[in-house]
Order: sequence, then structure tokens, then C-alpha cells
Amino acid sequence: MEAVYEQGEQALADFLPEIEESTLAGHLAEAEQTAEDRDEFIKVKKWTLDGRILTAGVIQQGADLPVMVVVALEEPGTA
Repeated sequence: MEAVYEQGEQALADFLPEIEESTLAGHLAEAEQTAEDRDEFIKVKKWTLDGRILTAGVIQQGADLPVMVVVALEEPGTA
């Protein structure tokens, strides 16, 4: 299972530059991770963008399912 997590973390690391070097980069402010984030994600990075929260992370929704890299833009309080 650890190898699968490592692959997910690498996929996220490969994807993060697309966010951090995008035209949005000047509008992003790094956001603090919550305890809920640490429970839900294997690895996660968050930013605020115009009052919304941009989250990029690695999740596994079930023990038998593969890990996934997800990116979400949400209004605060809707997660």
C-alpha cells in the first residue's frame, strides 16, 4: 500500500507546478491545513483564491480503490 501512496504523492508533486506556475499563481495565498484535511487526504496542499479554497490532494476513498489526485475549488463551508 505504501508504494501506491508514493505513486499518488508523486503524481501530485508532478501536477502542483501546473497550479503554482499558472496565471492564477499571483492570486493564490497558501492556506493552512485542518485536522479534517489530514484525515481525508494522504497528501494535500491548499490555497485561498478570491475567498474560495483551492485544494489539491491525494485521496483513497476505500481500502480496495486506487488513490486519486483531486483538485477542488470550493466556497468556504461547503466542503
